[in-house]
Amino acid sequence: MWDHATALAQDLHTPTDSILAAKAAMHQSRNDLLAAAQTYIQLGDYIQAIDILGENGWIDQLMDVARKLEKSEANMKLLSKVVWYLRKNTGGTGGGGEKAQNYAAEVLVKMGDVKHLVEFHVETKNWDEAFRIVDRHPDLVSIVCVPYADYLAQQDRYLEAQENYRRAGRYDLAFKVLSRLTQNAVTEKRYDDAGWYYFTTGLEGLGSLPEDVTASGLSEEQHKVIEEAMWNIHLGEVYSAYSVVEKYVELPFTSFGAETLFCMCLFLWGEVQSPSVRKPFKWGTSASTRTTYGMVMRESKVPKGISMVKILYALSKTAKKVGAWKTARFAYEKLRGYVVPEKWRAE
Repeated sequence: MWDHATALAQDLHTPTDSILAAKAAMHQSRNDLLAAAQTYIQLGDYIQAIDILGENGWIDQLMDVARKLEKSEANMKLLSKVVWYLRKNTGGTGGGGEKAQNYAAEVLVKMGDVKHLVEFHVETKNWDEAFRIVDRHPDLVSIVCVPYADYLAQQDRYLEAQENYRRAGRYDLAFKVLSRLTQNAVTEKRYDDAGWYYFTTGLEGLGSLPEDVTASGLSEEQHKVIEEAMWNIHLGEVYSAYSVVEKYVELPFTSFGAETLFCMCLFLWGEVQSPSVRKPFKWGTSASTRTTYGMVMRESKVPKGISMVKILYALSKTAKKVGAWKTARFAYEKLRGYVVPEKWRAE
């Protein structure tokens, strides 16, 4: 009936729009939605067709519509609607979700919408493709690197996360990840790692400051950044030295000579000998005024995880080996103020 009516209208050179609209409405009333969508396509009513196909998850037919549409300003809204429906179907099972992802990416490429294409790849965690696009469009790096770093942090891949935060210019987030790594290393008694992390944290802080400003031109907040950075570098030195001393005490062998170990013990004793530690550091001077800026004076408790007993015990042993008898007696005298493990008391 509809074919006959359409042919008759064409023979009479009259518009067929009303006939096709009635045909589409009839198919919809009978719930023959695929036929209705195909009729709307014939009619040129792509909005109706896209809505029917999209709501019912007919992504192959939806993609046929997208491929049929020319790339023009007038069709951008229609293509965007297609992408919206395809994205709704990316969670499908049996391969349908992956197909919908590929279709959506194809439409976005057709539209030339690079930004939304990258965001789509991030949303679907298609990281390889997202980074391939970023290599060609470096201005979009933060769109990819920040969520990718978040993803890595959730997988406990903190070092990689930190690198991606830095690449995105988010030094604040990189600093937070590094702080977490540092605390984890201390808690797990990985003191060599803790030293490296503290040292890196300090360098990160210094690296966040402008390079072209003099000391007198720094703000109060920037002075605090420098103070914190130098304190972290100091802690890096302490934990790195303590890592060697702690292994000397706990393990049967060491690759360090007695003099080196003795110097490390003296350094540690000088840095953490009391509950209050002061670490001054002259970080810069003005050539014109010869005024020293940024003297760090930090009071803190003995750094977490560091044992004064182990430092003094190692100091007493290494002092005897290098013939520093007064230092050895001094260390033994100080050990009397601590609870010393039974296995060390006979030495």
